Amino acid sequence: AVALLDAQRIISHAEASGVLTHRQSLPREAFLSLADLIFAMADPAVFGLPVAVLSCPWLTTSHPDPRGANLSRVAKALKALLGSSYISRLGVFWDFGS
Repeated sequence: AVALLDAQRIISHAEASGVLTHRQSLPREAFLSLADLIFAMADPAVFGLPVAVLSCPWLTTSHPDPRGANLSRVAKALKALLGSSYISRLGVFWDFGS
């Protein structure tokens, strides 16, 4: 199964100098809930939920981003997207964390 990460949680984790972990180790709050998805589809003012999809090459054989460098770059881009006037919530499919 696939679970969408919450862009805001990715940003917060990166700003706390975090490193992305695999899906099984992420807290439930890192993901958008079913209620979040239903709200995004039901509210006519929201126009659905935008989703960013990305995959990054692994930087080592044991972890794709052991120092959080890619996480930091992705978080900056997500923050810019969320700073726009037309995106208030953003789901993220990231192959390692989703």
